Amino acid sequence: MNTSTDMQEAFRLTELLQLSILDTPPEPEYDALVQLATTLFGCAISTVTLVDNTRQWFKAKAGVNVSETPKNISICQHTIQSNRPLLINDAQCDPRVSNSPLVQGAPYLRAYLGVPIQSINQARIGTFCVMDTAPRIWSEREVQLAAQLATMAEMLIQKHEPARNRLSYLQQHSAGQALPSELRGAWDWVPGQPNVRVSASLRRTFDLPLNTPVHAGVFSSLGIERSWMNASPQLKKGLHSRVQYEHRRLDGSNVTLREEIHVVETSRGVRVCGLIHALNAPTEADPSAMPFFDKACDQKHPDIQSAIECLQHGDGGYLVVDENQWINGHCEQPWDNHPRPLLPVRLEDCFDTADFGKVLNEWVAAKMGLRTQSVFVRNLARNAPGSWLKIKPLPRIKGHTRSGHLLIRYTSLQERHPQH
Repeated sequence: MNTSTDMQEAFRLTELLQLSILDTPPEPEYDALVQLATTLFGCAISTVTLVDNTRQWFKAKAGVNVSETPKNISICQHTIQSNRPLLINDAQCDPRVSNSPLVQGAPYLRAYLGVPIQSINQARIGTFCVMDTAPRIWSEREVQLAAQLATMAEMLIQKHEPARNRLSYLQQHSAGQALPSELRGAWDWVPGQPNVRVSASLRRTFDLPLNTPVHAGVFSSLGIERSWMNASPQLKKGLHSRVQYEHRRLDGSNVTLREEIHVVETSRGVRVCGLIHALNAPTEADPSAMPFFDKACDQKHPDIQSAIECLQHGDGGYLVVDENQWINGHCEQPWDNHPRPLLPVRLEDCFDTADFGKVLNEWVAAKMGLRTQSVFVRNLARNAPGSWLKIKPLPRIKGHTRSGHLLIRYTSLQERHPQH
């Protein structure tokens, strides 16, 4: 049975994963906070702690050498159960933590003061805490001071989120590297809203662009079928589904995922939260499964520049784009049955972030059979300063390529201020 505690934990983990902060490198701002705390409180230890499903991980630490400890022996797991600070004057006398190895053994914690750290949606994702190896009675002034330092930690976490999202998006596990069962990413959605919020790590798993809104209609078919997202459902709170499946990535590799979907009542209304665990490392891509793949060019990284330079060969040409946003070839006429092959190149890599958003909107519309208008984007090809491209996605003529393939027509322009 899915209890209220289970639902709140799903929401909390979703908010934590959306921040892309776990396992990021040390940062001087956080380190300065914990060093300041040990000085102000005259204590042995201070940490900025993030708590996931299995561990507490220290974004910053002073007085300890380890970077994480298991969640089930931590004191911070109790702090995040409430919005109030947790005060322990003598851990050996507190039945919640007296048997913890952190109390009975090194670092022999006795006194603890922890303040919950919240996400912008008021989920308790971790703590700011100070600890000592001798019993002490925490004063009201010390509690207030710890709360102020926790607020500063929250502000740092929110301020740096865009940079962390980009770092998380670019990080890749190398093929063949064994991955334990772990939380790979999260998504959440307010029923009835057009877009789904998708964590940066999960965007990479599903081959979604980083900064483009993900429409619920598009997301509903990624990985597994979520057709209920398209029906404005009245969802009952609790565990909606738990399923394991194989997901085939656009590069041809496979990864096994386990997805849990919870419908949660939060302080800001009902949200649907999806937590995704990666159960294995991606398998090697099968080149034969990639359309137009040139086996003579066995390269691990697509030749992005070759696709970009196709955009400056003159008017009247087309890039062949498949249903998963891969550019697979170049042709001069829409009825050409044998486009010149390219190593598969991601459509988004040929445009900067702002321009790709415009191209993607038109591409989605063309894929759905809707009439589209031309959009103007900058040409990223070499030796083309000031050049603009007129992009017009067109349905591919039936019988010439696989179902769902589209064409992008490009026209070189030399307009510094094109009319959109």
